[in-house]
Amino acid sequence: MVTRGTAGVREPAYFHLFEDEDIRKQQWLYGQQYTSSGQPLVYNGVNIVLNPDGFVLLPGSDFDIGGADDGGRLAGARCVKYYPDKNHVGSNAGNDVVVFRLADVLLMKAEAILRGATNGTTAEALDAANIVRKRAFPNNPEKHFTAATLTLEALYKERALEFTFEVTRRTDMIRFGKWEDAMLFKPANTAETYKRIFPIPATALANNPNLSQNTGYN
Repeated sequence: MVTRGTAGVREPAYFHLFEDEDIRKQQWLYGQQYTSSGQPLVYNGVNIVLNPDGFVLLPGSDFDIGGADDGGRLAGARCVKYYPDKNHVGSNAGNDVVVFRLADVLLMKAEAILRGATNGTTAEALDAANIVRKRAFPNNPEKHFTAATLTLEALYKERALEFTFEVTRRTDMIRFGKWEDAMLFKPANTAETYKRIFPIPATALANNPNLSQNTGYN
């Protein structure tokens, strides 16, 4: 989902989901960058100002990643959820990568109840979702979920905010019916819903005659 400006600049809607009050916005680097001593960061004579809205799509939807002013190179916010480990530049970095988190369990519980689970109540769904939401907005109760604002659409957005770079979005988009929607580099595509399921590798098919290829990949 994107918006287009008159100059051809497309605003990354994902970054702009994060409100300034949301502590999860701190996982992004954007705007003027600074050295460890607090001075504006300059690299190769270029002042490092990361522009979240600097994406330019050229004719044919090619992404402009260059330009004489380095605008393309500085386009977009940088995610530092898994902050680079300066002591391991090559491999085996010491920064942790999420496998599974309590927040995922809590939001799945809330979602299951909203989808009709009979062994949970609306109050339990609200409590589960707000454990996550209250951590994100600790100082503003008005940002916490209420019975009126806790909807499936709200949970879909909350999962986007909470699980950045945690490899959950594809399955979320399929489950919430969003996978075929238009995105930054692709138009809407409702004709190929079979792509929600991956093809079975040719090697697996060759080794097991009892397997048949998933629909659409034959």
